[in-house]
Amino acid sequence: MRIRGWGYLFLLSFFHPLVGNGWRTFSDYNQIMSLCSCNDKLYLGSLSAVIEMDTLGNYRVFDNIDGLVGQEIRSLVFDSLGRVWYGGGNGGFGFIQSGRCSGFFDFMRAGFGINAMAIFGSQIWVATDKGVSLFIMREGIMVGEIKESYLKLGGFARESPVYGIAIIGDSVFAGTSEGIAVAPRDYIAHNLVDPESWRTIRTGFAVNGFFEKNDTIYVLTANGIYIYVGDSISYRGLEGYSVKGAIDFHDTLFIAGASGVFKKFGNSYARVTVRVFPSQSASDIVLFNGVPHSGHAKAGYARYENGVMVAKRLNSPMGQNFVSFAIDSTRRVWVAGRNWGLSVFDRTGWRCGTTLIFDFTAFEDLVYFPDTIISAYKLKADLQGKIWCGTYGNGAFVLRDLDNYVRLDETNSPLEPAVMPHYVVVSAIDVDGAGNVWLANYNAPSVGLVVYPGGDLTREPVVFRKTGSGLTSNLIYALASSGTTLWIGLKDGGLIKLEHRGTLENLQDDVWTHFTTAEGLPTNTVNALVFGLDGKLYIGTDGGLARLDPQANYYIEPVQIHANFPLSVSSLAVDRYGALWVGSSDGVAVRLPSANNFTLLRSTHDFSADFYERSGLMSNVVYSIFADTSSNKIWFGLEGGISCLSSDVSENGEMTNIKVYPNPFRLVYGEGRRVTISGVPSNAIVRIFTPSGQLVREFPQGSSGYEAKIIWDGTNASGELVASGIYIAQIISPDGKKKSVKFGVVR
Repeated sequence: MRIRGWGYLFLLSFFHPLVGNGWRTFSDYNQIMSLCSCNDKLYLGSLSAVIEMDTLGNYRVFDNIDGLVGQEIRSLVFDSLGRVWYGGGNGGFGFIQSGRCSGFFDFMRAGFGINAMAIFGSQIWVATDKGVSLFIMREGIMVGEIKESYLKLGGFARESPVYGIAIIGDSVFAGTSEGIAVAPRDYIAHNLVDPESWRTIRTGFAVNGFFEKNDTIYVLTANGIYIYVGDSISYRGLEGYSVKGAIDFHDTLFIAGASGVFKKFGNSYARVTVRVFPSQSASDIVLFNGVPHSGHAKAGYARYENGVMVAKRLNSPMGQNFVSFAIDSTRRVWVAGRNWGLSVFDRTGWRCGTTLIFDFTAFEDLVYFPDTIISAYKLKADLQGKIWCGTYGNGAFVLRDLDNYVRLDETNSPLEPAVMPHYVVVSAIDVDGAGNVWLANYNAPSVGLVVYPGGDLTREPVVFRKTGSGLTSNLIYALASSGTTLWIGLKDGGLIKLEHRGTLENLQDDVWTHFTTAEGLPTNTVNALVFGLDGKLYIGTDGGLARLDPQANYYIEPVQIHANFPLSVSSLAVDRYGALWVGSSDGVAVRLPSANNFTLLRSTHDFSADFYERSGLMSNVVYSIFADTSSNKIWFGLEGGISCLSSDVSENGEMTNIKVYPNPFRLVYGEGRRVTISGVPSNAIVRIFTPSGQLVREFPQGSSGYEAKIIWDGTNASGELVASGIYIAQIISPDGKKKSVKFGVVR
């Protein structure tokens, strides 16, 4: 259980020194959940970002690095000041204006996910997964608050989800899973907390939203279109179709829903062709630059042209949960998006391989896989730079590019199907120092490991079976090799050490050793393995982290991370400086080589995290961590996207990238402002002096942390705010080198 404290009020525009500098976020911008048009700009709400696009198709992305606190952006609306407000399924809430993004934590703190919003003056009516909330914007200052929440609407069940909301005349209309609730908009004259203030109409199906045209109120439901008549509704078409949005285009009603985009002709509706999309499903529709634009949950957005909706895509990775990374011989980063396929980043943009059916001549960034690779799960680069991809159900793929690969399954390799015919699972991959590629054949009838000597597909692979060897289980989660030893992490059988002595074909000289909780493992479920630069093996289990020392008779000892860190470890990585990175379902822990303790990294969206824990992580749910030792970039595969940290840590005490910002540092009492000194070598000492040489503050070795920076709050050693003036930051590296940087402080 995490122990946290938080203040009662949150400023709308928040700042954190660890967010932004050195971090990048990538997510699938083409999973469009909401749309909004404001001031000649089109806004697209995706899984983890809001995209702002002009009439020429140029766009910029707002994500957590820019201050966005929302995920699953389900609603976008604009106010009279030109601010575009966003609401996320995680409760993230805020606005974008003049290229800046701000956010509230109020709905997160209340535990309300946001489904839809409607604005009237300074009032924002919010449909949440537990009812309706009224947010009041305070005039003249950048602060607002949830004024009231209405969790019981008439005779509907308490805390029922509300999917749509609208202000029509003097009334608030709410669409729920049970029907329609209507109440007076004047919350001061009427007590809307009282359920009796809400009139209800039971429909028997969910109501997704409302649309008004010529004094007619259209009700958009999970079972077609209706109109609101007094205290009842009247059917108007599309029975059996879930309808999400509506617009009026040249006096014609356009409808977006789970079955596509429709136009109304008289009393009937006809589907509008959505060209080159893999499915017709539409999440929303708006008018932008006088033309209908629709959003699509798996494919991007579309523009109405010559009677059809023409697909448009934004360059991004494809997927939602990113579970593995690898780097090929040309330094491209490969990412596995579980249940979506593969994405490749070449520093200028993304290319994606998918089994979804697009018109691939229309999109240069997409490649179609004739063989199903959609369940990509594990990636590893061999010594020649080829990418090996393990899948759940489709065997393994060996790729030189997205359209240049070989598939391995039961027809052309020793791999065996599991559970059902042709369902071949490769759950883990490792490449040892000799270039041998090891594939774990999960839950196969007899095969446990298949090895391709030297990564050469023309050579006869070596097979290790469950019978006739020391491999007691093939429910394998993790592999790691050192020299001629392979370490095998099992789902429920602990850890196995295979000493094959480099003679793969000779199974008779193999030595197998088993380690379980009896030998010191926290549990027998081993999720991740990695070797530190000191040669010790780190073992991530669902009950904690352990360390095995091959030089100390394979002694296993527990590694304590932090009281507020989950026991279950999902992933492990070691960077080129020896820092250990640990992933979990609740953030990341990192321990520098010179440190005894771990530093915790939480998501930007985590309002309950301590101030210094919040980082550029897009999500706390971490599936994979990959350390690119050539560039010292750390890649995090997350729920909803990818985060990348470019560390400023320098080797050998180099101090070529020392920066102080902001400069001047404007110090205001009570606002908690801080100045950052970045590019600080690992284990350096930082001292802050006045021009006369008086020591103001000292930061000892190890203070710079994983981001190679010092954060100073403008106080001296006694905790008192310093005076205005010029100050000098002196950095002393471990080898004695010194560098000084001047900066100003203004009170």
